[in-house]
Amino acid sequence: IDVAKMKLKYSKIGIKKISVSKNILSIKISDKAKFDSNKLINFIKKNNDQVTFRKDNTLVYKKDFLNMRDKKIVLTNIINAIS
Repeated sequence: IDVAKMKLKYSKIGIKKISVSKNILSIKISDKAKFDSNKLINFIKKNNDQVTFRKDNTLVYKKDFLNMRDKKIVLTNIINAIS
């Protein structure tokens, strides 16, 4: 339920979709998202060993997550870093 609340909250700033699996967190960003592109670029540069950005505006973060709480923390940290 917390993830659903997060998705709703983040949709307001331009996150189209959040996908979570065992080792991957994907964030699809709308073309009309309210992000500072410089912050996004800096985040990708600082985390280039774990982050990729695909042509379809999807940020992919790879990590061995410990549990769901760890995934939520990482998601929140990513959103805070790029918005």
